[in-house]
Amino acid sequence: MSLDEVRQKQLELDSRFQQEARTLSATFRPEAMKLETVAITPRKADIAVERVVLAWLPYRVDVTGRFEPLF
Repeated sequence: MSLDEVRQKQLELDSRFQQEARTLSATFRPEAMKLETVAITPRKADIAVERVVLAWLPYRVDVTGRFEPLF
């Protein structure tokens, strides 16, 4: 197979790839998808609190009245 034949084959494959990519892109557009809202209510048996944590971040109020972090 000569270099020209390989380049021709590459151009054909690239063209076919571009065409298939455009087709797939048009088919799977997110704005065209139909979404359905499904409400799932949790059951009391499915809720487990393992840990309660308190986080404290120090701050101060500067002369202009804005909060300034001290961390």
